[in-house]
Amino acid sequence: MWLAFHVAAVAIYPASILVPRRGLLSGIRDLFFERYMEGLYMVQGNRFFAPEPGPGTLVEWRIEHPDGTTTENTFPRREIKPRLLYHRYFMLSERVQDVGDEANWFRMYARHLAEQYDAERVTLTRVVHRLPTPEDIISGKRLEDDEFYDRNPLGSWTREELRQPYPEIASTEDASGDAAAATADDSEPDEVDQPAESLDAPESTLEVKS
Repeated sequence: MWLAFHVAAVAIYPASILVPRRGLLSGIRDLFFERYMEGLYMVQGNRFFAPEPGPGTLVEWRIEHPDGTTTENTFPRREIKPRLLYHRYFMLSERVQDVGDEANWFRMYARHLAEQYDAERVTLTRVVHRLPTPEDIISGKRLEDDEFYDRNPLGSWTREELRQPYPEIASTEDASGDAAAATADDSEPDEVDQPAESLDAPESTLEVKS
């Protein structure tokens, strides 16, 4: 019985990278084989590299300062050093694609930037960098051409909005504004109002352009 389970795990787990992440095979993998394969240290990130590498994700941010000036930049970017810190930002930007409560995740990023740069307003944009096809390269197009970048707004927050607890923001954005939303807000633990320490980085690594 164990041998049959093991063979199934070894066959199904790698095969799951060939189908959509939310497909049936991926669901079977997550339900039955994920922890087993992790325990054997046989979990591989092949989906990142093959058979079809996915697009890269960047986060563009724009800060409006009290004196009227603005600061714009992106993470991750090549100037961030050391390499391990760059990878940290890389994982944060990739996380933007599949987070659950998206509004709170984006606000955590924005609040960190607001505190670090004394911002009156922070605006975030998700940038998806699609890979060119072989035909695109043959025709002379370059990886950095604008046509391969898709931009989607993530949100814009004032300083006061970012200071509010996350549940209160969620209730004000709820168009219905009913009592059920208020009850859900009251039930949220206080811990959700903690700053996003995962974005902390030395000032020297965050070069900006005004």
